[in-house]
Amino acid sequence: MKIDIHYGEGLLCLQIPEANIEEIIRPWQDDEQSDSQTILQQTLTGEQIENFRQESTGKRLCVLLDDGTRDEPFDDIFAQLSGILSPLSRGSQVRFLICTGTHNPDSEANVKIREQMQKAARQAGIKHFEIHAHDCHCDRLINAGTTSRGTEIVFSALADQADVFLVLSDIKVHYFAGYSNPIKNFVPGICAYRTTEQNHSLALDDRSTFGVHPWRKDKSRRNNPLAQDQLEGMRLIVKDRPVYALATISNAKRMPASRAD
Repeated sequence: MKIDIHYGEGLLCLQIPEANIEEIIRPWQDDEQSDSQTILQQTLTGEQIENFRQESTGKRLCVLLDDGTRDEPFDDIFAQLSGILSPLSRGSQVRFLICTGTHNPDSEANVKIREQMQKAARQAGIKHFEIHAHDCHCDRLINAGTTSRGTEIVFSALADQADVFLVLSDIKVHYFAGYSNPIKNFVPGICAYRTTEQNHSLALDDRSTFGVHPWRKDKSRRNNPLAQDQLEGMRLIVKDRPVYALATISNAKRMPASRAD
């Protein structure tokens, strides 16, 4: 049987004997009528949005967003973000941090994200804003302490100036962190290379695997040392400051209507 799988920018064709195939599990594919902007409009309403606006007005807001290596519906999110941030135009200071971790902060994809964020901020009428792609080697970093597993949490000094955090994160299964999720925007997203190296060394523990995370509803699937270390590190960074998150689940930069809740 011939099976095509995505590899890099293209497809790789594998020839596998049918006797060796038990089952083929494919990612869900939404119908062609799915409209991510409509889904976001329906979702971004209600008490939580008002709480966020009241909490952030007149404050220093730090927006943490995934970098260009992630398959996230950035265009649709940024189109709706201006409406959320618009009431903050009166005296708020907004800093957008692209959470690159150890990735290249000056990649072509990150340059595009910066341009999109500039447009969204201007549409929202925000006068005082800054956009920065985290550089784990060259940025000014500060030490928040050490986790119980020995990871030294050294992170961006720009983030430490915030009063409130808003995290934009697309959730996917991650092969050793359990899931890509808002926690990873903090650790390793805005941390030093050394912090990432120490945290990711926990991937050598067999318990650090996909689908296991401390925020799982199923208590039997919470024991992931690497993910638990990231959560502890995030708490060292955040301290007692409020954190809001816009978490999406998408495929090929589109969100399924059936998962809008």
